[in-house]
Amino acid sequence: MVHSPRLDAASAIRAGPHIALVKSPPPDAEGRIGISRVLRLHWLFFGRRVAGTFFRIQHLFRGVYIESGFTVQGGRNITLHRGVVIQRRSVFTTAPGARLVVGRGTRVGSDAVISVAHEVILGENVLIAARCFIADYGHRFSNQDVPVMHQGAETPRAVRIDDGAWLGINVCILPGVHLGRNCVVGANSVVTQSVPAGAIVAGVPARVVRTTGGETEDPSR
Repeated sequence: MVHSPRLDAASAIRAGPHIALVKSPPPDAEGRIGISRVLRLHWLFFGRRVAGTFFRIQHLFRGVYIESGFTVQGGRNITLHRGVVIQRRSVFTTAPGARLVVGRGTRVGSDAVISVAHEVILGENVLIAARCFIADYGHRFSNQDVPVMHQGAETPRAVRIDDGAWLGINVCILPGVHLGRNCVVGANSVVTQSVPAGAIVAGVPARVVRTTGGETEDPSR
């Protein structure tokens, strides 16, 4: 059996939660990837699938519904409240010491990814459509001589999505964003800044287009 080395919290944040349980060496000068790295990656993703199955069973009688294909890393750092629904093939990853909280009645669509190095809080009755991506960290990319995947992660910044918010399909929420209560994010938007309560935002980067009360923002602002 192949054993994955465990990393401390600081190392996991530098590496990013996607690889928090395995520290693989980069390819050699000729671009070859060693068999040990291949085995470690297989073990990592197999472990996530097995962990996802046990996570589903654990929450079966807690008023939480999780569909098949769910994968998880760092399940001990995840709190799901009653009435949460997570649809098929969603992926939740947390680094050691991180925290992911999903509030009562929140629904997460299929193929969504939530990746946490420090903290992500989803409020109650939040609606997250399919293929959304939420992360509280990003990858470093300043060194032109090193592949981005080997440069580690930036310092994480907490993400918070308040009660009643709605994220359309394919939305991306970047680090440090706070979405206010009952705000709406249009499909395919990339949210780089915090959004006030009741606002409707859309675009890349997302901008306020109007409020849920019908008031239209001045586009010249």
